[in-house]
Amino acid sequence: MRTALVPLFLGLCGFAAWWQQPRPATESAPVEYTFEASRRGLGAIEAPGPFTQGDFLRLILRRSGTFHLDVTREYRLRRLADPVDLWETDVPGTLRVEVADDRLHVVRVPERLRLAVGVSYNLPVIPRNRENHAVDVKLIGHWKEDRAADRFTAPPGLSFFSFNLRPRTTGSASVELRLYAGTRMPEGGTPPESTVTQDLSFPADVVGWGTLRLRASPPARVYIVGSDDLAYAPEGKLVRIAWSSGDYFYHHGSGEDVIRLPEGAASVEAIRGFEFTPIHRKVQIGPGETSLSLDLERQTDLAGEGWYSGDVHVHGNYTNHEFITPEDIRDQLEAEDLNVANLMVANSEGPHVHDEQYFEGRPHRLSTPKHILYWGEEMRNAGLYGHLCLSGLKSLVKPLYTGFANSPWQHDYPPNHAQGAAAIGQGGAASYAHPGYRFTDDPQTMSARELPVDLALGSVGAMDVLSNSDETAATGLWYRLLNTGLRCAISAGTDSMTNQRHAWLVGGQRVFVQVDGRFDFEAWLKGYKAGRSFATNAQIVRFSVAG
Repeated sequence: MRTALVPLFLGLCGFAAWWQQPRPATESAPVEYTFEASRRGLGAIEAPGPFTQGDFLRLILRRSGTFHLDVTREYRLRRLADPVDLWETDVPGTLRVEVADDRLHVVRVPERLRLAVGVSYNLPVIPRNRENHAVDVKLIGHWKEDRAADRFTAPPGLSFFSFNLRPRTTGSASVELRLYAGTRMPEGGTPPESTVTQDLSFPADVVGWGTLRLRASPPARVYIVGSDDLAYAPEGKLVRIAWSSGDYFYHHGSGEDVIRLPEGAASVEAIRGFEFTPIHRKVQIGPGETSLSLDLERQTDLAGEGWYSGDVHVHGNYTNHEFITPEDIRDQLEAEDLNVANLMVANSEGPHVHDEQYFEGRPHRLSTPKHILYWGEEMRNAGLYGHLCLSGLKSLVKPLYTGFANSPWQHDYPPNHAQGAAAIGQGGAASYAHPGYRFTDDPQTMSARELPVDLALGSVGAMDVLSNSDETAATGLWYRLLNTGLRCAISAGTDSMTNQRHAWLVGGQRVFVQVDGRFDFEAWLKGYKAGRSFATNAQIVRFSVAG
């Protein structure tokens, strides 16, 4: 017995000795801070990083500037554009440093910052490490009586961090920064500083706070930018980023919103769907309260002519925590002037099904005479057939998904035909979602692979010509289907995921359906199935052909 214990004892001693040895500092793995939509207004991210590229995008997109179109190109051209190179992108107000050949180079410094007193300001920092090992980067800053310091471990390549400034007094000053770079991480840990240093400075203005009381009529989507060129929103409102433009917004309902803003000139923009004239105002924020009223004017009234808008592919909650409520969806419909939202009961990457608790087989009780919420279903598979949006269901069509490993429905059966036919059999509708992911002459690049067969069999009746995928590809497919003699109604569905911060806008792509007589969901669905529809993602343009 004693002989058997000797190897165990020696092994434990060896483990203890190894455990006591100094070890290299480990690199911090980026975590996601800003994936979900927020109700806490818009403020600084208190964590310094390291950030994922998605988090860093959402951090810098809080700044105003034309660079938004550059950094959101990959999002707009989903799957068709190369990922954005944030090192080469002209993002103002960032600090960029490069470590190469045991030297520290300061590549870009902010020209001038405007800060608000008493709160953190995220100064975006992008280190590019050209060494083949991790380096330690340390920043020490001071302005007036304020001090700040932080350090980051930068692995080879690009990293994303924030140096958080928190001024305590108002006024103008020069921010003095000293950067240290430990070009080699010693095994015993990180040195407090390095002989590889750079000094830099830039001016900053620190201002106080004021309050904006905002009223918009009717409800609208609102964008607010403070005098510090940062986006703001009121506490309690759901804050998101428009997928196409990268701008932060919230939905304003009835009554007043109260927004805390830095002193100086602020920008306020209100937009409501496609049929109202957008309003843009500059307002001077002082140390007290400032009031602003925005009255949006209707340009066109398609509903008055019998045409009612819809988005047939909307997710309340998806891929993460479920905290979007029917009240949130109703507020979005009213602010976007969207008449019908077909909301999805659906899985994402496994067996969990989102929003099943809201399905009632009829319009939700929070629906209004002009804005209808109806939970339907997205029939999803792992990519073999394409995805179906089922509308007007009286009961959910089972199974809710097929082809997902480690789930009760891991096989690609039944095909979409059976699911679409079941929806139509109970008086509903079936349409294909986001068909044009990567369109070439090869049909295998389309996601809606089963669509031609289902159209011929009558188990689907429509296709999203406008969606979250390539509309040029989808339109080409639609015309090819028509050229075969098949009937396929035009549809539109955004695939908006409203619990995600950076996602498509509800109603950003919408289908207008002609309704005979009184508007309600059944009348709208009847017109939709009959193909009395058109789709658009822009302001309404009227034209005539041959009279």
